[in-house]
Amino acid sequence: MASADEQQKLQTALSHHQNGNINEAAKLYRELIAANSRNSYALHFLGVIEAGVGHFDEAKSLIANSLSLQPGNVQFIENYASILFQIGDYKTALQICEQGRQIDQSNVTLSYVSAVALLKLNRLQDALVQFDRVLSQQPNHLAALNERGSALAELKQYDAAIASVEKALAVNPHYAEAHLNKGNLYLDLTRTAEAIVCYEKALALKPDLAEAWLGMGNVFRAIKQNDQALAAYDKALAANPSLAQAWFSRSNLCKAIGRFDEAIDSFDRLLKLTTPKDHDKYDNVIALGRSIFSLDCIQAIYGDEAEIEQCRMRITGTMEAINRELNAIGNGAAVACPQSVLEAVFQTHGFHIAYQQDDDRQLMRSYSQALRKILQVDDRAPMPRTKRSDKIRLGIASELLKDHPGARYAYEWLSNLPKDDYEFFIYAFHGGVDGLTRKFETLGTFKRLPFTLASFKYSIDVMRADGLDFLMLPDVGMSASSRVLSQYRIAPVQFTSWGHPVTTGSPNIDYFLSSDLVELPDSDKHYTERLIRLPNTSRFIESDDSAAGESATFDLPSGRVLYGCLQSMYKLLPQYDFVYPKIAKRVPDACFVFIEGDPSYATAILKKRLARAFEQEGLSADRYVRFLPRMTAKQYAGLFSAIDVNIDSIGWSGGYTTIESIAADCPVVTLPTEYMRGRHSYAMLKVMGVDELIAMSAPDFIDKLAELGAEPSRRLAVKKKIAQRKHKLYRDRAVIEALDAFLKNEFSKISSSSLDTA
Repeated sequence: MASADEQQKLQTALSHHQNGNINEAAKLYRELIAANSRNSYALHFLGVIEAGVGHFDEAKSLIANSLSLQPGNVQFIENYASILFQIGDYKTALQICEQGRQIDQSNVTLSYVSAVALLKLNRLQDALVQFDRVLSQQPNHLAALNERGSALAELKQYDAAIASVEKALAVNPHYAEAHLNKGNLYLDLTRTAEAIVCYEKALALKPDLAEAWLGMGNVFRAIKQNDQALAAYDKALAANPSLAQAWFSRSNLCKAIGRFDEAIDSFDRLLKLTTPKDHDKYDNVIALGRSIFSLDCIQAIYGDEAEIEQCRMRITGTMEAINRELNAIGNGAAVACPQSVLEAVFQTHGFHIAYQQDDDRQLMRSYSQALRKILQVDDRAPMPRTKRSDKIRLGIASELLKDHPGARYAYEWLSNLPKDDYEFFIYAFHGGVDGLTRKFETLGTFKRLPFTLASFKYSIDVMRADGLDFLMLPDVGMSASSRVLSQYRIAPVQFTSWGHPVTTGSPNIDYFLSSDLVELPDSDKHYTERLIRLPNTSRFIESDDSAAGESATFDLPSGRVLYGCLQSMYKLLPQYDFVYPKIAKRVPDACFVFIEGDPSYATAILKKRLARAFEQEGLSADRYVRFLPRMTAKQYAGLFSAIDVNIDSIGWSGGYTTIESIAADCPVVTLPTEYMRGRHSYAMLKVMGVDELIAMSAPDFIDKLAELGAEPSRRLAVKKKIAQRKHKLYRDRAVIEALDAFLKNEFSKISSSSLDTA
């Protein structure tokens, strides 16, 4: 029983607390605790103060202590649950709410905290049940209406989501957070103009609403107004320097526009905000997260060869740093990394490393080994199917199952396998819909699964529960999600192929499906997977009708020999820049047509390189080089009918670019190199029997291009030959038959193994 003096002192402290005199209140609470360590109210409200100034660990300890003294105090339970929510311990917050609701089932606050915790845990349907419980008691609960909209948006029910947020605004048109959320919903729907209006309304009501500035930055980035986006992120951080998502967005924008030092510094700020200060390996964790993020902070295009070598050395050093920090944290074993490191993993794909056009086998293996430790991959075997049907269960998973080169070839394969023999499971890690997505939907069981840091384990469990025989990852390395998923065992047999034509490095990807024409006899040494060589190109291209272009007026000079240099700029290595002026010296009317780069800084780098290359030959690049703005896919296909000759990029040749060129009967000259990346066009030309477009050396490459440009009759003859022979490239049944045979052979092994262990 507290003394009268103790009770009086507590009342004084509470009065100071309610009146905003926080320092005085905290001083009195501490004096009370020093006199009586079991004063639950002093413990509790000192914890509330500590939480208010961001000292969450101390707050959690104080409030948990007070709750142990008064386990039935619902106010204590409410505050404890709220603090657990603030520090991201959503599971424990949910458990505490459930304990409180056993005492007071009608408690709206506990139902609301449960709902938002469930939302954070991606238990969306359960979250909606709790939001509806809140709204059944308080129909005008603004926060519940608003956050209910967020849950519906995660379920891609955008109309219902907007309606829920608008109910909140109908109750209170000055509710800035609802305008903010509505802007976020419109941004998800790419309705950027409407999103900006919503964010502006939120900021008019709360000029320092950091999340609204963050939303504005995300809109500007979506519409490629990068300077405005960066300014908006900086305003968000000026309003709230602890807004982790703003540091996250700023770091990724800086990475995308080539401001790599700023990107790493911003991500470092994010790591320091989100890594627990009491982690016994805090400095190592920060260094590990920074190193992982740094893997992607490399040029998409290089100024010269020396820059490639320097970057390669830096990447190798970064990989060594990752392993060094992992060893320091976990002594070489799997480590329980905090979420901040996992956030770095989910922002890193390693895409541009491959475009240095070197042997990436050891780098990718090393990164996979690091990821497996960080993710604590358990390597448990997939559950065997107890009732095995005759049909082969084949799954395909990617965030790019849409009109993207990394997915088109996969649809061509799967849609032409014998339908009676296969059951397809399609896992799309995106919410978009286009023509190819709809085609994938018709193949079989189609599931939209989130694959984020918060949800990826759930999605892996969903895929495992489908009892797949095979899992195809069509594009490992195109995205962080594909890189993460490749580390896990979902099906007895897992394979990848063309989508990103480089080894994955993962021991859980069993096969790399390539082609006998794009691989050399010793190409196996470049893969950690077992290399399977399908016939010919390994592609099943439907027909040239699919590549029909759109007529458009291009800003090109008349009376010139137009050479198309139409590949993505990151395929164009500086050591081959000499090709263009060498051709120009032999074809004075030559004009080399490029397409502006993405990222935008690439164009300036390439222009500088070309100016130097032409100057070395005594020529001016201004006369010979044209850059066209980026265009639609249909316009791009139509461009091949406007040019005279297509120059294949050396080292990383065209895939769909070459298919488009051949469809338009446009001659494409290629120089095959060592890796699969440099031999796509070679394979297509070999199948067609147009070997005269295949060069044996760089001088031969220049000769062939110069002769086609200088001799219209030769060019016309080659165009006619392409028109007559391109049918050999289309609908290659030998590819499908070989793919089918490979799958059925592996399936027989799975079946035998299942019988042996039954």
